[in-house]
Amino acid sequence: MPEEIDIYLGFAVEGKPDPVLDFPDGCQGKIGGKPVWLNPNHIPNVERLTCLICRRPMRMLLQIYAPHEELEHAFHRTLYIFCCTDGDCHKNHAAGRYTVLRCQLPEKNPYYIAGEEQSWTPAPSRSEAQTCDVCGALGTKVCGQCKRGRYCSKEHQVEAWREGHKERCPKAEADETFSGGFLEYELVTELEERDKVKVKEDITDEEIAQKVEAANDAEEKEGSREVDEQYFAMKEDKHALQFQKVVKPYPDQCLRYYGWEGGMPLSVSEENAAIAQEVPPCEYCGSPRIPEFQVLPQLLNHLKLDVKEGNSVDWGVLTVFTCQGCCNSIHKEDDRYLSEYLWRDNFST
Repeated sequence: MPEEIDIYLGFAVEGKPDPVLDFPDGCQGKIGGKPVWLNPNHIPNVERLTCLICRRPMRMLLQIYAPHEELEHAFHRTLYIFCCTDGDCHKNHAAGRYTVLRCQLPEKNPYYIAGEEQSWTPAPSRSEAQTCDVCGALGTKVCGQCKRGRYCSKEHQVEAWREGHKERCPKAEADETFSGGFLEYELVTELEERDKVKVKEDITDEEIAQKVEAANDAEEKEGSREVDEQYFAMKEDKHALQFQKVVKPYPDQCLRYYGWEGGMPLSVSEENAAIAQEVPPCEYCGSPRIPEFQVLPQLLNHLKLDVKEGNSVDWGVLTVFTCQGCCNSIHKEDDRYLSEYLWRDNFST
């Protein structure tokens, strides 16, 4: 049997996260809102964060701080997921609808200095790139009137105008309070207690029948994405039931973090179980990618997306695969944010 690894579980907590690096052991981060860029001077432009289907800018779904302190060049390390907010773009596979970026810095860098109790504060002399008032991407466009509003694209300039910049512009007020995109939460983590998670190697046909019967009874009731009832209605899928057994002790978990050694990712459907065979190697160094963390469907509850209309962002599980060697870019010297791979696993239909 493979050696067990520590798994950190992520939970959404209301409240605006502190943008300063101040994270304990394990991974922490934020959900929604604008990204907090690890490297604030060299940030992605909107072209890298554009949906390949609708050609509109994506919004940040979440970011996690996941340092690899054993590697000098990855002492600080953050992963970001960006996502198109148009549900029509998500009706097929995930390619082009999501973007995953990895950024890392050595312990000694021009942006952060060590504080007390393993905290990190911005260096007083650090430089920062101008960011879009709407989404936080590189803000290359400036409002022609007040010269203060910054935007990544014409589309976000129009959106900001409609959402309040029209009134603030004559007063030359900045739009620092404007934040479109997904609702913002703090992402806090705790270590999963292994003795709470009892998973059988095989799930019997009797268990499947019991679950389907319970789901049929619940079908008439109005429900949400509770893990143990309506969400698995009529899903005679052992992978879905295995998923249910694993997450049941912590039903509010939104994220499962396995670390850079990789873990055995959960799957919610048999047809998508063999995902490792589909994962391409790192495009920068050729190393294999490992499943570092997963985003669970419980996060959709917190984002308050309307999934009943069938025109919203939706997923079963999002699995993020990252370079096993945590490489730096060797081909693009100016590329401080490296692309990684995301697999979207949907529930069987």
